[in-house]
Amino acid sequence: MAEVFANNASSTLNSGITAGATSVVVVSGTRFPVTGNFRVKIDNEILLVTARTSNTLTVTRGQESTTAASHSSGAAVIHVLTAGAMTQLKADITATVVNPQVTSYTTAGSYTWTKPAGITMVQVVVVGGGGGGGGGANSSTDYSVSGGSGGGSGRQLHWVGLASSISATVTVVVGVGGAAGVDGSNSSFGTYLIAGGGIKGAAGTTSGASVGGGGGEGGGGGGGGYNNGINTAGGVGVLLGNGRSGTYSSPYVGGAGAGFTGGSGGNGAVGSGVVAYGGGVAYGYGCGGSGGGSRSISDHGGGGGGGGGYLLTSTLTPVGTAGGNSSASAAGAGSGGLAGCVVITCW
Repeated sequence: MAEVFANNASSTLNSGITAGATSVVVVSGTRFPVTGNFRVKIDNEILLVTARTSNTLTVTRGQESTTAASHSSGAAVIHVLTAGAMTQLKADITATVVNPQVTSYTTAGSYTWTKPAGITMVQVVVVGGGGGGGGGANSSTDYSVSGGSGGGSGRQLHWVGLASSISATVTVVVGVGGAAGVDGSNSSFGTYLIAGGGIKGAAGTTSGASVGGGGGEGGGGGGGGYNNGINTAGGVGVLLGNGRSGTYSSPYVGGAGAGFTGGSGGNGAVGSGVVAYGGGVAYGYGCGGSGGGSRSISDHGGGGGGGGGYLLTSTLTPVGTAGGNSSASAAGAGSGGLAGCVVITCW
């Protein structure tokens, strides 16, 4: 039973007690706690009170290295705060703290979450499925074509609130990552949070750099531009916002995906039959797919990097797929986005 306290609680013995007595009758017990354990001192002995009924205290004798002894009628009975009481209080507080319970749904599909008993707070993170990367433009007649854009990452929503505001069971949906050139699907925690899927990356074009797909935490990078592409990779993604645009003036590379986990743009290339590289991989749940490299007669744009997703830990996993490289006969395909996730923490 938990340790309890009362202010200025004291009385006197109604009659004397022996060293073996386990019941103590005081003149007035009204100032002492009604329930719970508390400690009193009579002369030099500390007693643990485990129950009180009116003026009668049920006690365990000789606590905290003191010795059970006989006490005379009229001896003071004083409620005291002792080292043992503080140690027990600390243990009581520790016992009431519920370790956070974390439930992670990371595979696309529908689930039922049941609210644990005894919790007071809930934190929910919902991440939509990533959009698929666009394929690079493919032409056997044009000289200047762009790589495909990276797909946008799924939207990320965070909520913290009282457990009492959430129903006993909630339907959880983890959104599917979009296939190449397809939007990601929504993830949801009932009707409380609905995170949209990432937007698909645009296919490569013959008229300049293509635009990266939209997203929540990070949009996909734009496809590499046309005209004299050179063999230089795109940079890393920015922390938030949209992915970087691909360029169609030097250095003609795919744009990087947004988010520090976004993929880098792929290398462009110059010359008949050479390879233009797809966008680099993005990391995290709900990350966007990367764009494919383009194929033309001469100038090849690299694919855009995928938009960065949500990391459950500091480790850069899970990992998306790089965009496809072009070849002498075909453009590279975009890669698919990754499934989103729903993470629920209760305490």
